[in-house]
Amino acid sequence: KTPQEKKELYAKAVCADYFFMSTNAITLDGELVNVDGAGNRVACLCNGPDHVIILAGMNKVAVTLEEAHDRVRNTAAPINALRLNKKTPCSVTGRCSQCQSPDCICSQVVVTRRSHIPGRIQVILIGEELGYNPTTDPQNVHKGLSQHKPAAISDIGVRLFANTLYDMGGHYRRKQLA
Repeated sequence: KTPQEKKELYAKAVCADYFFMSTNAITLDGELVNVDGAGNRVACLCNGPDHVIILAGMNKVAVTLEEAHDRVRNTAAPINALRLNKKTPCSVTGRCSQCQSPDCICSQVVVTRRSHIPGRIQVILIGEELGYNPTTDPQNVHKGLSQHKPAAISDIGVRLFANTLYDMGGHYRRKQLA
């Protein structure tokens, strides 16, 4: 896409009624942690579309904010840097080195605690692992990262989040999905 086409596409996303995305991590307290290279994805999370629907698998759940940041740096970022063919230290080592490389995809780090607009952000956690998985990469390009797993989650955390919808409007409310 040309720079103008990208700009027009972003303008449409910001003005959309609904914006669907995933998250890099979510804590047991419901805080979302996301990194972004250009900032377009997290910008729409923070402001713009009328409704943001976040679909995430259980592999995105971290017990604490610190563990969520670790998951983002040492699981999500290295896998995505490889997927996007970025030349970063984490794409080689599978671990974040807090680089400032021109290919760094961690330009924006956003923690979302709540939304000022009730009901605008909804998180749907799906009771299985979802998202890009380097172990099932058909070209086997990312095989070096298969040993990098997200932080362990206790059975209590899994039971707490399985089949639960979080409405980040004003305060957190748990609702069982039908």
